[in-house]
Amino acid sequence: MENNKFYSITSILLENFRNYKNLLVQTDNKSVFIAGHNGAGKTSILEAISLLYPGKGMRGASGEEIMHNQKDLWSVYSKIKVNDEEYTIGTALTNQNNKTHKRIIKINSELVKSANELTKHISLLWLTPQMEPIFISGVQNRRKYLDRMVYNFDSDHARKITKYEKKLKERQILLKSQNYDNEWVKVIEQELVKLNIEIAIARFKTIEIIKQEISNFNSNFPRLKIEIKCEVTAEILRDREHAVENITKYLFNNRKIDFLSGRTKYGVHKSDLEIRHFETDLPLSNCSTGEQKAMLVSLTIYQALAKKSLNHPSPILLLDEILTHLDKERSHELLKVIGNLKMQAWVTSTDIDFWNEIDFPSKFLVIENSNIIKEV
Repeated sequence: MENNKFYSITSILLENFRNYKNLLVQTDNKSVFIAGHNGAGKTSILEAISLLYPGKGMRGASGEEIMHNQKDLWSVYSKIKVNDEEYTIGTALTNQNNKTHKRIIKINSELVKSANELTKHISLLWLTPQMEPIFISGVQNRRKYLDRMVYNFDSDHARKITKYEKKLKERQILLKSQNYDNEWVKVIEQELVKLNIEIAIARFKTIEIIKQEISNFNSNFPRLKIEIKCEVTAEILRDREHAVENITKYLFNNRKIDFLSGRTKYGVHKSDLEIRHFETDLPLSNCSTGEQKAMLVSLTIYQALAKKSLNHPSPILLLDEILTHLDKERSHELLKVIGNLKMQAWVTSTDIDFWNEIDFPSKFLVIENSNIIKEV
């Protein structure tokens, strides 16, 4: 049976968000295409949506950077629908004792302690021009991208990543003291071993699911080879039965090296994500700029397809200026894929003409100076 379940934003309200004093967008459960010149405020709408997910959103901005006129506290309030279920997600920057700012999150008007709770209530995939160098930049950026992929398949993954990073810091602090309590370090390392295995397995499973979709999908977008480079994953695949014992030994044997270097040498925090062109076997970094962009679009599509194949609700797609970064043939193909996937997409472009290419239910907005001047 075909999976037609999908997340959608039925309305979103921005208050004091960047250049928007107040903006309400109602979608009628449709995809939303936003046109306007550079600087009109298109990307800010997508950024607001991306803040309904763990992290700092698609721009990686601090709460203070988002403030309207650099002084007004902001909020984003959304109504979400999946199948017949409806609920609200809100996030805002608040004052703490009139001295510092803190971002809060509410689900159905109830304050939640951790942003990681958001992965249980919404699924997002985004692609922006700023992400194009992600696979030719530092390994940390690729690893963050990998984990954001996993969030869409394992709602507990974000919590585990946060806990893992905390335990790494705790272990390093103890090792720095030199006269540390061996038993206490052992307890922390036991937790790290458990988290290493859980995180490595979640990443591996996600990549294997996506690889299956790559082998099944046929379009004008390039196919990919995608692999995780990770010592922990390799250890688990080599000897699953003794993985706990072996990883425990690695951490124990590396204590002195980790003390001297000031960082933990072994673990999933050293993992990397490698992407190669399926036909040429070239690393993404060695492909042409046009192929790099097309491959990133492919990877986004494959993630959405993988969600559907597992009978999960399809994620919401946020595509910022993507049509202007593809040639005409691939722009048409992308619109076709969005329509066929039966999922909500939010797409921005400086080109109003792309409206004529869309043949599925959609909402069209024209933005000028952070105002909607036309709505269809």
